Amino acid sequence: MADFITFVFHTQHATGFDKVGGAIRLGHLREQEVYSPSLFTTMLQHRSRESIKGVQIIWFENTEKVVAVDVPDAHPIFYGDRTKPTSLSTHMGIPILVRGISDPHKPEHWWLGRYHRDDLSAQALHLHADPSEDRFGRFGFIDNWGGWLGGAVLVVREDKKPLTPHQVEGLVYFSYVVLIPAINGYRQRSGGEEDRFATVRAKKRREIVQDWLCRGRFEQVFLEFKRRKIEEGDVTWESEVSLYEVSLRERWSRRNWHAAMASARIWTS
Repeated sequence: MADFITFVFHTQHATGFDKVGGAIRLGHLREQEVYSPSLFTTMLQHRSRESIKGVQIIWFENTEKVVAVDVPDAHPIFYGDRTKPTSLSTHMGIPILVRGISDPHKPEHWWLGRYHRDDLSAQALHLHADPSEDRFGRFGFIDNWGGWLGGAVLVVREDKKPLTPHQVEGLVYFSYVVLIPAINGYRQRSGGEEDRFATVRAKKRREIVQDWLCRGRFEQVFLEFKRRKIEEGDVTWESEVSLYEVSLRERWSRRNWHAAMASARIWTS
């Protein structure tokens, strides 16, 4: 009943003709998104022009899964003042949006508190990579909307290009295996003096960002990771492309969709 009352309140106070759509874009229906995902998706689909290929990271009973999902383009992850790419992806030039859609403090999601961990993939995607921040090199546990990055987490590209589970796995691997050791190595070499000399600290941090957060370095690691997966027998990796690329098939698919929509507008006008 409390969720329904909240739903009615926010839809009544939203502006514009489509009050439900306005409430969704403002993020006021987060309870519906967390506790009634099917209803929330239905409301989005009626207000969407297309589905965006995204990824959902699911942590359940001590097991993490990365699966492909279709995300309506009316989803609030694409709208609002808090919609901005993660620090890591921003410095890499890849606009990745990460949104937690679970609440570990609610009885309905008791299993999240039971398996609360601080080394999940979504947190690695939210690595703080701004050299001017005190949190530089630390994982982010909370998304830009105040949601916890555990349980179920939605990952999409801000530019709405297709995103695959393998691409997300590659970025997580890059964050864990490449960036964290590089940052930790810098801390060990400096002997902790980076906290005493702000100028030296800022310079070393900028060097790490320039040397490691670039396309060349990422694609080198990604191709090696892909080669290893194929050698292990996972043939689904054979046609995988880097985050910096868009497959020709997906590019052609989106082009055809926009052409069809333009044609429909001509015939209905």
